[in-house]
Amino acid sequence: MKGKLFLIRNYITISVFVLFPLHAKPQINKPQLQVPFIKSAPVIDGKVSDASWQQASELSEFVNWTLDTYIKDPVNVFLCYDEKNLYVAFRNSDQKAGELNRTVNPKGPRDTFLWGRNHAMVGIGHDGTYLQLMADPKGTMTDWKNNDISWNGNWQYEASINETDWTAEFSIPLSDLGLFELSPWKELTLSVSRSFPGGESSRWSGVCTLSRGNSIKCSFGRWPVPVPGTNIMSFKASNFENNATELQCELKLYTLNEKPEFINQTGQGASSDLQIVINSEPLVYSYKFSVPAGGSVDEKLQFDLPREGSYFASASILSATGKIIRRGVDFWFTIEPNRQKINFLKGLIGESIASLTRLSGAVVEDLKKNAESYYSDVLKLESSADDAWSSGRWDDLTDKTDKLESDISRHLNCLRWNTLMNWNNTWDFGISLTHSVIKLKKDEYFPFPVTDKINISLAGNEYESFQLVLLPFRGDLKNLQVGISDLKSNDGSLIGKKNIEISLVDYNKIDWQADYVAEKGWHPDPLIPLRNGMTIDGTDLCRPLWITVYAPAGTKPGDYQGTIEISADGMRKVSASLECRVWGFDLPATSHLKTHSWDQIEYLADFYNLEEYPVEWYMNFCHLLLKNRFNPGSAGVNYVSEKPVRKGRYDFSRVEKVLQFCIDRGLTRFSMIQMRKGLYTPKEEAEVYRFIEAYSRFLKERGWLDEALVELWDEPTDLEWPYIKERAERIKKIDPDIRLQLFAEGGPYEFSDRSTDKYGLNDLVDIWAPVNIIESPETQAKGGEIWTYFCTLARESAPNFFMDCPAIYQRSIAWYCWMYGVDGFEHWSTNYFWRNVKKGEPMDKKWPNVPWDSRTYYYYNGEGQLVYPGLGGATFSSIRLENFRDGMEDYEYLFMLRELLSAAGNAADDPELNRYRQLLKPEDYLLIKNPRKIKVTLENTLRYPDQPELILERRNMIAIAIEKLLKK
Repeated sequence: MKGKLFLIRNYITISVFVLFPLHAKPQINKPQLQVPFIKSAPVIDGKVSDASWQQASELSEFVNWTLDTYIKDPVNVFLCYDEKNLYVAFRNSDQKAGELNRTVNPKGPRDTFLWGRNHAMVGIGHDGTYLQLMADPKGTMTDWKNNDISWNGNWQYEASINETDWTAEFSIPLSDLGLFELSPWKELTLSVSRSFPGGESSRWSGVCTLSRGNSIKCSFGRWPVPVPGTNIMSFKASNFENNATELQCELKLYTLNEKPEFINQTGQGASSDLQIVINSEPLVYSYKFSVPAGGSVDEKLQFDLPREGSYFASASILSATGKIIRRGVDFWFTIEPNRQKINFLKGLIGESIASLTRLSGAVVEDLKKNAESYYSDVLKLESSADDAWSSGRWDDLTDKTDKLESDISRHLNCLRWNTLMNWNNTWDFGISLTHSVIKLKKDEYFPFPVTDKINISLAGNEYESFQLVLLPFRGDLKNLQVGISDLKSNDGSLIGKKNIEISLVDYNKIDWQADYVAEKGWHPDPLIPLRNGMTIDGTDLCRPLWITVYAPAGTKPGDYQGTIEISADGMRKVSASLECRVWGFDLPATSHLKTHSWDQIEYLADFYNLEEYPVEWYMNFCHLLLKNRFNPGSAGVNYVSEKPVRKGRYDFSRVEKVLQFCIDRGLTRFSMIQMRKGLYTPKEEAEVYRFIEAYSRFLKERGWLDEALVELWDEPTDLEWPYIKERAERIKKIDPDIRLQLFAEGGPYEFSDRSTDKYGLNDLVDIWAPVNIIESPETQAKGGEIWTYFCTLARESAPNFFMDCPAIYQRSIAWYCWMYGVDGFEHWSTNYFWRNVKKGEPMDKKWPNVPWDSRTYYYYNGEGQLVYPGLGGATFSSIRLENFRDGMEDYEYLFMLRELLSAAGNAADDPELNRYRQLLKPEDYLLIKNPRKIKVTLENTLRYPDQPELILERRNMIAIAIEKLLKK
């Protein structure tokens, strides 16, 4: 039936600052769904083939957490109910689903840990009771009632693995929610989600109404890619009633002043508040339809977008009486604000013309001519905007505007370089220099003043990096040659150029939505050792070289100078000046902040299509980590078998070689074994403890047991504490000197979860690593260690390893550890790049010959991946790893200052010493510290995330203080 359109305008102008929490995806209007009553219960066999599912309500268009894109991997969820149960079914698309039979563990015991794995989850709540039910493709089931994992509900579950999807069916007793008699239109809170480590996970959260007498199945299609003027959204409805049903569809759109902003990120997984500014009345489009008995409608709903910019939209389906049958997830979209961008470019190039007006000369005249040409191009775009809007060529205008913006940015780079060079020549490219705590976009205007000089400082046995940025003006820089001199002081002291490394900063394209707030686009990260003769793409607006200076221990303090020369075929040579201050102290080879990282050595072998990764290559891998003050914790497990080679004897020869190499280079923590998260069989258990006994004896004989640790269990649930105690006691009987580490929320903290007291673990575990960072001086006073780690938990302006977050986030990690007084920092992996392994494929079809896929754990870009596999088994560093190293070196400055202040005495009336003491408190000038009795993760802990140079200023102040105290 054809519907009638009503366009409604509220004639009250709205000027609103709106903050919408998205933790469980509530919107302006919370998503809502009617769940139909069925007379015949579906057979729960995991196949979703029963006829009852045909009448079920269906969710299929899952929206990303940012509310501006749809999930790419299809999921269909079906819901219905009867007198006793709520029924939920999933059809989860996966082109590699057939492999799940091999990759998913066999069905495990109830309440097995399933986070981070393929699973489907249903959460339902009513009147203060909330159930969470989670299950995987092999039938493993986990459940909670009001967060109590010891509760086991009476729900049924079955799953089926197919070639291109896996399906799952839940039958959930309503009595588990305390619902024994159902009144009409009972409302429940509902969330359904599909976890997909190999793709995009899906989630819907809102309200469901148990509809006893309304058998209407209806849904909207997707919000379309917006275009100027008329847009269309689809609507379908099927009527299973004996009478015709009247429906009303309502689309509501708010025009926004600017794109929504995501703030206040918290927790694990995507969550934040959505801040939007509304400054106009909403547009409301209302359609009415009559759906015949036993029939259906399939309609196209029109709505108009009258202006460029962003819109916030909602869609609802109502009954004739106004009752909500379906309300979609709110959504926002943007028509590119081309007029706004053109106006900005007009002002930008106008300023360029004005700055050249009073100058003269051949170079100036050439730049004037270019500027006037660009100004003319801007005016042409401006005059064509109305026609582009009305003729459907708005995307063409977007492309032309973006191209002109790039050209104008290049012109401005050239203008600033020529100003620095005093207009003395025509230049094919320029340069600038800046510090390392910034990530530069290759397709954006260089954001700082252009300079051909830089000053850096470092201590003995310290590395310090900076960036020399190439600014192409006239095409590719072919056969690039970069030469750097020795650094010399006035008294003839030398830092040889052999101690200076140069790498080309490479870029990774990220065009998917991360599981946190981050920009899409090109992001700098891989550091490719520079070879003379490379070509720099002339379309880049700026392309950094990463230069690292190392001052060996014992380098004479003072000021050193050197030069850098850059040339390319057919282009004028450019030079830069480097001034380097060496402080009057050395950093220790072994870091005081302990670190530990795991690696996936199988990914390294598979990337190179090898059966085993060569020991020599792995030692080079370890050397890169140790050079950057990160302990390769897997160095103790990769080249030793837990099974004896003969007659109960173990072969430790290869792991001995690796450990000796690493310990000689500062290794302070490594793992003997990472014990299974879950129970061993009796046979496996006997083998594991025999291995621990033999390995600990070997390490003690070599004098290395103090650096070793055993990871008892990874992130245990409350049900697993007794098993952990049993393991700990058994290992301590083998040798009480073996260090036991546990990543767990519990711990020996006077204000924390005391379940560890109940199970007697406080005196057994040596290294506690809660994910929520905790100060525990009482534990440290007893000889225990407190560590911290983050696994996808760092949010907003906070320390993390995300590739698409600012460099200051990585530089501040060690400062964060210092502020809370922890003993160590753990990261769960350094090479979790499984999407790039492509085992068996030829090397010319792997990185760097094909683009790097930055997604690691779900859609976390670079999380658990700090290095890149290079040619011939080489391991390449990253901007993130080297900023972490610089933060570790900053930690040593703080440690040294504290030791010197302690030696200087406790005089409280010495203003100089008091100024130095303040430098030991980064919570006063760099970070935000939470009170001790609050379990905290890493959200919003940087005071000035947009001013990374502040960390360099404070570091220099600390260095000056150290030098003065040393002289005293």
